Amino acid sequence: LAEASFAHGHLSEQAAKSVHFELRDAAQVMHALQQQWETVTTATRPGHEYVTATTNLHASLSAIEREILLPGGKVDVTGRVDVDRALADLRYAATDLVELTHSGAQLTEPLIRSEQLFAPARILPSTMERIRDRNHGRYVAIRLMEGAALINAAQEGCSAARKVRATLEISMRPIGATELFRDSHALVTRQELEPATGLGGPDLL
Repeated sequence: LAEASFAHGHLSEQAAKSVHFELRDAAQVMHALQQQWETVTTATRPGHEYVTATTNLHASLSAIEREILLPGGKVDVTGRVDVDRALADLRYAATDLVELTHSGAQLTEPLIRSEQLFAPARILPSTMERIRDRNHGRYVAIRLMEGAALINAAQEGCSAARKVRATLEISMRPIGATELFRDSHALVTRQELEPATGLGGPDLL
Protein backbone atom coordinates (compact mmCIF):
# COMPACT_ATOMS: atom_id res chain seq x y z
CA LEU A 1 0.00 0.00 0.00
CA ALA A 2 2.91 2.34 0.68
CA GLU A 3 4.26 1.63 -2.80
CA ALA A 4 0.84 2.19 -4.31
CA SER A 5 0.48 5.46 -2.41
CA PHE A 6 3.85 6.55 -3.83
CA ALA A 7 2.66 5.59 -7.31
CA HIS A 8 -0.43 7.79 -6.84
CA GLY A 9 1.74 10.73 -5.82
CA HIS A 10 0.65 10.78 -2.20
CA LEU A 11 4.05 9.87 -0.80
CA SER A 12 7.58 10.71 -1.82
CA GLU A 13 9.81 7.72 -2.54
CA GLN A 14 11.78 8.31 0.67
CA ALA A 15 8.61 8.60 2.75
CA ALA A 16 7.24 5.37 1.23
CA LYS A 17 10.43 3.55 2.17
CA SER A 18 10.31 4.97 5.69
CA VAL A 19 6.69 3.87 6.12
CA HIS A 20 7.63 0.37 5.00
CA PHE A 21 10.57 0.06 7.40
CA GLU A 22 8.71 1.59 10.35
CA LEU A 23 5.75 -0.75 9.92
CA ARG A 24 8.09 -3.72 9.57
CA ASP A 25 9.92 -2.79 12.79
CA ALA A 26 6.59 -2.44 14.62
CA ALA A 27 5.48 -5.82 13.28
CA GLN A 28 8.59 -7.42 14.75
CA VAL A 29 7.80 -5.90 18.15
CA MET A 30 4.22 -7.17 17.90
CA HIS A 31 5.46 -10.64 16.97
CA ALA A 32 7.67 -10.70 20.07
CA LEU A 33 4.67 -9.63 22.16
CA GLN A 34 2.53 -12.37 20.60
CA GLN A 35 5.13 -14.97 21.55
CA GLN A 36 5.09 -13.75 25.16
CA TRP A 37 1.28 -13.84 25.39
CA GLU A 38 1.21 -17.35 23.95
CA THR A 39 2.96 -18.67 27.06
CA VAL A 40 0.26 -17.47 29.48
CA THR A 41 -3.52 -17.54 29.88
CA THR A 42 -6.17 -16.00 32.11
CA ALA A 43 -8.16 -19.24 31.77
CA THR A 44 -11.10 -17.16 30.54
CA ARG A 45 -13.06 -18.56 27.61
CA PRO A 46 -13.16 -16.17 24.61
CA GLY A 47 -16.49 -14.63 23.72
CA HIS A 48 -18.38 -15.09 20.46
CA GLU A 49 -17.39 -11.67 19.10
CA TYR A 50 -13.70 -12.35 19.75
CA VAL A 51 -13.82 -15.74 18.03
CA THR A 52 -15.63 -14.30 15.00
CA ALA A 53 -13.27 -11.34 14.66
CA THR A 54 -10.10 -13.41 14.97
CA THR A 55 -11.41 -16.04 12.54
CA ASN A 56 -12.21 -13.40 9.91
CA LEU A 57 -8.88 -11.65 10.46
CA HIS A 58 -6.94 -14.90 10.16
CA ALA A 59 -8.73 -15.78 6.94
CA SER A 60 -8.01 -12.36 5.41
CA LEU A 61 -4.36 -12.35 6.41
CA SER A 62 -3.89 -15.90 5.16
CA ALA A 63 -5.34 -14.96 1.77
CA ILE A 64 -3.04 -11.93 1.53
CA GLU A 65 -0.03 -14.00 2.52
CA ARG A 66 -0.78 -16.68 -0.08
CA GLU A 67 -1.08 -14.06 -2.81
CA ILE A 68 2.15 -12.33 -1.84
CA LEU A 69 4.04 -15.61 -1.88
CA LEU A 70 2.86 -16.54 -5.37
CA PRO A 71 5.65 -16.62 -7.97
CA GLY A 72 5.75 -13.98 -10.65
CA GLY A 73 6.80 -10.76 -8.99
CA LYS A 74 4.89 -8.10 -7.10
CA VAL A 75 1.16 -8.08 -6.53
CA ASP A 76 -0.75 -5.37 -8.41
CA VAL A 77 -2.51 -3.75 -5.47
CA THR A 78 -3.79 -0.74 -7.36
CA GLY A 79 -5.82 -2.84 -9.79
CA ARG A 80 -8.14 -4.27 -7.15
CA VAL A 81 -7.81 -2.11 -4.05
CA ASP A 82 -8.98 1.41 -3.34
CA VAL A 83 -5.69 2.58 -1.85
CA ASP A 84 -7.13 5.66 -0.13
CA ARG A 85 -9.94 3.65 1.46
CA ALA A 86 -7.54 0.87 2.48
CA LEU A 87 -5.19 3.33 4.19
CA ALA A 88 -8.12 5.01 5.93
CA ASP A 89 -9.35 1.63 7.19
CA LEU A 90 -5.87 0.85 8.44
CA ARG A 91 -5.84 4.10 10.40
CA TYR A 92 -9.06 3.11 12.14
CA ALA A 93 -7.63 -0.33 12.87
CA ALA A 94 -4.45 1.25 14.21
CA THR A 95 -6.50 3.31 16.66
CA ASP A 96 -8.16 0.14 17.95
CA LEU A 97 -4.73 -1.47 18.18
CA VAL A 98 -3.42 1.40 20.30
CA GLU A 99 -6.34 1.04 22.72
CA LEU A 100 -5.97 -2.73 22.89
CA THR A 101 -2.22 -2.75 23.49
CA HIS A 102 -2.54 0.07 26.04
CA SER A 103 -5.13 -1.93 27.99
CA GLY A 104 -2.93 -5.02 27.77
CA ALA A 105 0.09 -3.13 29.04
CA GLN A 106 -1.86 -1.62 31.93
CA LEU A 107 -3.50 -4.89 33.02
CA THR A 108 -0.55 -7.28 32.80
CA GLU A 109 1.07 -6.50 36.14
CA PRO A 110 -2.22 -6.28 38.13
CA LEU A 111 -3.28 -9.64 36.68
CA ILE A 112 -0.01 -11.20 37.81
CA ARG A 113 -0.24 -9.66 41.28
CA SER A 114 -3.80 -10.95 41.60
CA GLU A 115 -2.68 -14.45 40.53
CA GLN A 116 -4.98 -14.38 37.50
CA LEU A 117 -2.32 -15.06 34.86
CA PHE A 118 -1.32 -18.71 34.44
CA ALA A 119 1.33 -20.68 32.58
CA PRO A 120 2.24 -24.37 32.34
CA ALA A 121 4.23 -25.33 35.43
CA ARG A 122 6.74 -27.17 33.22
CA ILE A 123 7.96 -23.93 31.57
CA LEU A 124 8.31 -22.02 34.85
CA PRO A 125 11.20 -22.22 37.31
CA SER A 126 10.95 -25.41 39.34
CA THR A 127 10.12 -25.04 43.01
CA MET A 128 9.09 -27.45 45.75
CA GLU A 129 5.52 -26.13 45.57
CA ARG A 130 5.34 -26.78 41.83
CA ILE A 131 6.76 -30.29 41.63
CA ARG A 132 3.33 -31.93 41.74
CA ASP A 133 1.92 -29.44 39.22
CA ARG A 134 4.83 -30.05 36.85
CA ASN A 135 4.37 -33.80 37.04
CA HIS A 136 0.65 -33.52 36.29
CA GLY A 137 0.98 -30.95 33.49
CA ARG A 138 -0.98 -28.29 35.32
CA TYR A 139 -1.13 -24.54 34.88
CA VAL A 140 -0.08 -22.37 37.81
CA ALA A 141 -0.22 -18.66 38.58
CA ILE A 142 2.99 -16.95 37.50
CA ARG A 143 4.97 -14.74 39.86
CA LEU A 144 5.82 -11.11 39.28
CA MET A 145 9.47 -11.60 38.37
CA GLU A 146 8.53 -14.46 36.04
CA GLY A 147 6.26 -12.08 34.16
CA ALA A 148 8.84 -9.31 33.73
CA ALA A 149 9.50 -10.22 30.08
CA LEU A 150 5.77 -10.15 29.32
CA ILE A 151 5.31 -6.81 31.07
CA ASN A 152 8.18 -5.26 29.12
CA ALA A 153 6.96 -6.76 25.84
CA ALA A 154 3.46 -5.39 26.49
CA GLN A 155 4.85 -1.91 27.07
CA GLU A 156 6.98 -2.11 23.94
CA GLY A 157 3.94 -3.31 21.99
CA CYS A 158 1.95 -0.31 23.18
CA SER A 159 4.70 2.04 22.01
CA ALA A 160 4.92 0.21 18.68
CA ALA A 161 1.15 0.56 18.17
CA ARG A 162 1.35 4.32 18.69
CA LYS A 163 4.19 4.46 16.20
CA VAL A 164 2.13 2.51 13.67
CA ARG A 165 -0.74 4.97 14.01
CA ALA A 166 1.62 7.92 13.53
CA THR A 167 3.20 6.23 10.52
CA LEU A 168 -0.19 5.64 8.91
CA GLU A 169 -1.08 9.27 9.53
CA ILE A 170 2.01 10.17 7.50
CA SER A 171 0.94 7.92 4.65
CA MET A 172 -2.35 9.82 4.26
CA ARG A 173 -0.81 13.27 3.85
CA PRO A 174 0.26 15.03 0.64
CA ILE A 175 3.99 14.91 -0.11
CA GLY A 176 4.80 18.41 1.17
CA ALA A 177 2.77 18.01 4.34
CA THR A 178 4.27 14.56 4.87
CA GLU A 179 7.83 15.82 4.96
CA LEU A 180 6.86 18.67 7.30
CA PHE A 181 4.97 16.29 9.56
CA ARG A 182 7.91 13.89 9.74
CA ASP A 183 10.26 16.69 10.76
CA SER A 184 7.92 17.98 13.47
CA HIS A 185 7.02 14.47 14.64
CA ALA A 186 10.65 13.78 15.46
CA LEU A 187 10.58 16.68 17.95
CA VAL A 188 7.45 15.58 19.79
CA THR A 189 8.00 13.82 23.09
CA ARG A 190 5.33 11.19 23.69
CA GLN A 191 4.46 9.95 27.15
CA GLU A 192 5.71 6.37 27.48
CA LEU A 193 4.73 3.71 29.97
CA GLU A 194 7.10 3.08 32.82
CA PRO A 195 9.54 0.18 32.21
CA ALA A 196 9.04 -2.98 34.23
CA THR A 197 12.30 -2.64 36.16
CA GLY A 198 10.55 -1.39 39.29
CA LEU A 199 7.55 -3.73 39.07
CA GLY A 200 5.68 -1.63 41.57
CA GLY A 201 2.32 -0.85 39.94
CA PRO A 202 -1.01 -0.80 41.77
CA ASP A 203 -2.74 -4.01 42.72
CA LEU A 204 -5.92 -5.00 40.95
CA LEU A 205 -8.84 -4.12 43.17
